[in-house]
Amino acid sequence: MWTDYHDDAGEDFNEEVTVWHNPEAGDDVLLADIQQKLSQRGYKLTALWEMPETAPGGELKLLRMDRQWLEGQLNR
Repeated sequence: MWTDYHDDAGEDFNEEVTVWHNPEAGDDVLLADIQQKLSQRGYKLTALWEMPETAPGGELKLLRMDRQWLEGQLNR
């Protein structure tokens, strides 16, 4: 899984993460867990995705994208 997140100053970070969770849990549980962990460190999740080589079916799987924030960064 890959994350894109930012701090209050707007600095952008990308990081590959390994998440240990119950395989029966849905994407919403996984997303909430990652958001909570980043929030505890003072960051806001911008996007979360799984790369094709690890995603079921071999397709890019986008779990979350903060479109408004990303568009704002592109218009800087």
